[in-house]
Amino acid sequence: MAAAIAAARAGATTTLVESQRCVGGTVAHALIHTLGGLFDPEGNLVNPGLPAELINRLESADSRVRRRRIGRLWVLSVAPETYQRVAEEWLRETPRLTVLTGSRLTDSSWQERRVEQVAIVTPEGQQTIDAAALIDATGGAHVVRSIAPDSLDCNHQAAAGLVVRLAGVKAGALDFPKGVGLVRSIRTAADAGELPPHFAHTWLDCGADPDEVYIKLFLPQLKERQPCDTSQLVKTIFEFLRSFPGFENAVIDRVGVPGIRDGGRIRGDHQLTIESLEQGETSAESSEIACFGSWPIEYWDPENGVQMRTLSPPVYPIPLSALQVQGWDNLWAVGKCLSADPLAQSSARVVGTCWAMGEAVGNAAARITAEEGTCEPR
Repeated sequence: MAAAIAAARAGATTTLVESQRCVGGTVAHALIHTLGGLFDPEGNLVNPGLPAELINRLESADSRVRRRRIGRLWVLSVAPETYQRVAEEWLRETPRLTVLTGSRLTDSSWQERRVEQVAIVTPEGQQTIDAAALIDATGGAHVVRSIAPDSLDCNHQAAAGLVVRLAGVKAGALDFPKGVGLVRSIRTAADAGELPPHFAHTWLDCGADPDEVYIKLFLPQLKERQPCDTSQLVKTIFEFLRSFPGFENAVIDRVGVPGIRDGGRIRGDHQLTIESLEQGETSAESSEIACFGSWPIEYWDPENGVQMRTLSPPVYPIPLSALQVQGWDNLWAVGKCLSADPLAQSSARVVGTCWAMGEAVGNAAARITAEEGTCEPR
């Protein structure tokens, strides 16, 4: 969405192809309710531009949106429905931007490693677009996978997650030290075999309303687009929590789609590594820096659970060359599928950084479009 808005604002005729029936991405569909990567450890905005505008639009749309501290980190708490509504309105009001929901790219043509045309299936039929630039923002690099599969790195992918939202929970049920005690009870039950072993990595958090609780479950083996029946997992954790004070009248309000943290990463001219993040340096000139990341290493190991690791310095640059597919003139990938090793990706994949990456690549794509003419459906 950020790439589309930026490209359209820069003057390019832009088409956003969304496979779901509505926009909102992982935040809306996987029930992400804390947006990371927007602030540094002191609570200062990391990237200006669209990330700052996103914060302002969300805060203006819903009084429940708030900035809060979790440990040493600052996040923006938001109801996924608010994020989705704001995104829809934002895209709708953006000139030169066409949004195709329930649609997908089915074919493409290229010459000398340069994309020239794409075919898209929509609910109304198929259309073909002459493409001056193509940006893969699928999170799993599905577009790059279909065009240049040799440009992907799919090793050491992180575990997935599943978020469940409960309503009807007594206000304050997660207040300290009750919330910590609940998490410990879940881990103890998992260690004792009373719950599935991977439930030991379960996380609980409050929601936008006082009676809401979010449950984040750990899915160790799930891969991108792999069928997954999560109903029994949801039922198991729900019944377990109902035995604790404050949860007696709880109901399952909504279950998100499984959230894939790493579905594969491109190979770019530059690769973010854990070493480069910790040094806060890249080989890129300042003019080639796309944006800055600020989230710690948060790698969800399929076997060992979450590994958190703070960075020093806490803010690092992401070069534009880590967002362009190596050897291709006009093929880009932003968000979770950037060029990075697994640990560096686990920092850069968060929402605030993704919005900043998208804006940078949208502007870069618009410059290509300006040189070659706009992209019109035909």
